[in-house]
Amino acid sequence: MIDDINFSGVENGSKDFVNKYSSKYEIIKEVKTFNNHCHPSFWNGVMIIRKK
Repeated sequence: MIDDINFSGVENGSKDFVNKYSSKYEIIKEVKTFNNHCHPSFWNGVMIIRKK
């Protein structure tokens, strides 16, 4: 699980990793939140990556 994907550096770095190792990993869920600070649900967004 990757948190803070609302921040472009975190999102892009995570997606770059998955793209580089796409035979081993996949993104199964991305949740972005309305604002980047203290959103009551998923804070600054989350991404779930699964090993294949």
